[in-house]
Amino acid sequence: MFESKYAVPRNIDKLISKLKITTDSQNSYIKFLKKYNVIAFDEDVFDYSIDCQGESLPLEVMFGFSKKRDREDVIANNWMYLNRIPKHFIAIAS
Repeated sequence: MFESKYAVPRNIDKLISKLKITTDSQNSYIKFLKKYNVIAFDEDVFDYSIDCQGESLPLEVMFGFSKKRDREDVIANNWMYLNRIPKHFIAIAS
């Protein structure tokens, strides 16, 4: 169904620890990172979107660990969103 854009890094557990995930509900994201890392959605093949208060928002990429920090890296994006999303949330997609 999904195809990883990059291989899962060998030091994935160390990278995940930098996210400071504190809730059990985020464990499914950890499982995602360990299996897929970064997923770029091809809207020509599938239309992935989320419902946000009745509005359909298309997904472009599920963040993971990437050298393309401004678009794909989960740590870099969360630094960018610091003070713009609630404290115990993390940005996982755009």
